[in-house]
Amino acid sequence: MELYGIIIASLVSAIVEVVLLYFTIRGRFQFRFNFFKIVLVPVVFFVMVLVLEPLFGNKMPFLIHSVYVFVCLFLLWWVYRRELKFIIPLNNQR
Repeated sequence: MELYGIIIASLVSAIVEVVLLYFTIRGRFQFRFNFFKIVLVPVVFFVMVLVLEPLFGNKMPFLIHSVYVFVCLFLLWWVYRRELKFIIPLNNQR
């Protein structure tokens, strides 16, 4: 049960940090954040782990954790695909 407490405490502290930063900084700076990148994608991944781990975690741990890695990499690539163009240019023109 201690592990679940740590996970829940980390989740709550991350949410509180985002809320506090939003309310304290918005008077000084004008900023926008992408709700999809910051909230929705992590929630999708969290729900996926929450559903799949109890169902298949003991039966096929290597396969399930491999799926987590590939889904996480795909979600990161898909969400940050526009930003990756600036970091890794695919067409090197000289």
